[in-house]
Amino acid sequence: MSTEPESQWDRPVSPETSAGFAGANPRTKKLRSRHVTMITLGGIIGASLFVGSGNVIRAVGPAAVLSYLIGGLLVFLAMRMLGEMAASRPAIGSFMEYARVGLGNWAAYLVGWLYWYFWVGVLAYEAVLGGETMASWFPVVPSWAWSLVLIAIFVGTNVISVRTFGEVEFWLASIKVLAIVVFLGAGLLFAFGLWPNSEVSISNLWEHGGFAPNGYGVAFTGVALVIFSYFGTEIAVMASAESEDPAKGIRQATSTIIWRILLFFVGSVLIIVTVVPWDELPVPTDVANAPFTYALEQFGIPGASVIMQLVIFTAVISVLNSGLYSASRMFSALAEQGF
Repeated sequence: MSTEPESQWDRPVSPETSAGFAGANPRTKKLRSRHVTMITLGGIIGASLFVGSGNVIRAVGPAAVLSYLIGGLLVFLAMRMLGEMAASRPAIGSFMEYARVGLGNWAAYLVGWLYWYFWVGVLAYEAVLGGETMASWFPVVPSWAWSLVLIAIFVGTNVISVRTFGEVEFWLASIKVLAIVVFLGAGLLFAFGLWPNSEVSISNLWEHGGFAPNGYGVAFTGVALVIFSYFGTEIAVMASAESEDPAKGIRQATSTIIWRILLFFVGSVLIIVTVVPWDELPVPTDVANAPFTYALEQFGIPGASVIMQLVIFTAVISVLNSGLYSASRMFSALAEQGF
């Protein structure tokens, strides 16, 4: 028998759910590779990008592209470090678990509760936005009632099993990813004057007060708003820990983060400020006047507003679904440690 002292890394993870550890659920209950792949690709794309990016662009101007680049770099570095720890020790509590191992229970307590608290706010935001969208389509039912209905539906999908969560998120994320890819393709054609009835609009990047009309300092302070859009990237690592092949899922989630940021976030914002003068964007109070909706209307596509509303609504309920997943997992991890 070995007499070596027990390492902190030998202590039980938090919690022992369907992550593949002792007492875990059967293999059939875990997330499949395609679930993890799509959660990795589209899990972070929500209202904070489709709607919230309008606030960043209106405050920063075309230099909002720099804000998203800087924020993306910070997220990339954090995800690479998180990926290394997760590959060595897949845990549902993820960074809370690593804070406990590296710094102690006090750090785990703070990290876990702050993360859970963040998602409570996001869930409220997404539920309200989703409720308002449903009320605009079906005004007979008030928006607050629709918000409660949406929360009830996705609590149900999460309660059934992790596989059900993965399946729902797979299809919702697929719609978001496909929509952004089409948006980027059409936007490039429009910006270079190759779209029907369009002119070259690249000059929008500097003609309306310059690339940074409010100064480059604002582009740096805009990173604080941008980080909100990137929050949720870590869900891919958390979900990978509950997959059939945790090591493969975690490698995939962390190795593809840089091009996901460049394509979906930086690319989308760059297309918006190129297609539409930044100072003409409306205040993004709801889905109807979101920057993506406004930009798509410039393409002259019939029903563009309705199409984009449907896509953004899909993104909203997708984040609602994944937010309930991550918040409940962290809450379970806190309970497991007696926090």
